[in-house]
Amino acid sequence: YTYHQEELHLNQGDELFFYTDGVTEATNSNNELYGENRLLNCLENCNEELVNNQVIILKADIDKFVGDREQFDDITIMAMKISE
Repeated sequence: YTYHQEELHLNQGDELFFYTDGVTEATNSNNELYGENRLLNCLENCNEELVNNQVIILKADIDKFVGDREQFDDITIMAMKISE
């Protein structure tokens, strides 16, 4: 793999959201994936929440979607907001 260094300037109030593929590949009993559309919809619906609450809401939404189906991949979520 070739990696490139990039620089990103963030301003006060900007938010970053990181997740592993286990989020979008979480699978329910019908073999449907949680997917990027559900992820984006969930985040758009809770964008007024604090970032730590967004993570909690998203994990609850994934759990509800998955039900009791055992997952095959890790689900890792991290969010942060630039405060200064």
